[in-house]
Amino acid sequence: MGGVDLQRDLNAGNGNQHTLYVRSHLVVVSRAAGIEPPVDAVWPYLGDEAGLREQAEFARLLGFSGKSAIHPRQLPVLHEVFTPSRRELAWARQVVDAFDAAGGEALRLPTVSSSTCPSRSGPGACSS
Repeated sequence: MGGVDLQRDLNAGNGNQHTLYVRSHLVVVSRAAGIEPPVDAVWPYLGDEAGLREQAEFARLLGFSGKSAIHPRQLPVLHEVFTPSRRELAWARQVVDAFDAAGGEALRLPTVSSSTCPSRSGPGACSS
C-alpha cells in the first residue's frame, strides 16, 4: 500500500487515524485470503525517529508483519518493534507445547499473566 499516495488521494493528514480503516481492512482480508500478513507503508520523514516508532508500533498492533523503510537508518527501530521479545517467544512456545500435548483435542491456552503475556499484543489478546 502506498500510504503517502493514499493520504494525498483522500486529502487526509498524517497520523494513524487517517488510514486506520484501509490498513485494518488490508490485514483482515490478507488473513481471510490465507496469505502472509501485509507489510506497512514507509514513514517518509527520515529525521523523525519518534514518528517512525509510533507508526511501526501501531502497525504491529494492527497485525502488520513489518514496515517498509526508505533509508537504512530506519532499520534499527523497525527491527526493535517487529522482533518478538523473549517473553513473547516463551509464551508462543507454551502455546505450541500445549497444542502438541492436547493431541488434537480441544485445549485451553496456557494461563497468562502480565509476566508471560506478549507485551505488544492487542487489547484482550491475553484474556483467560
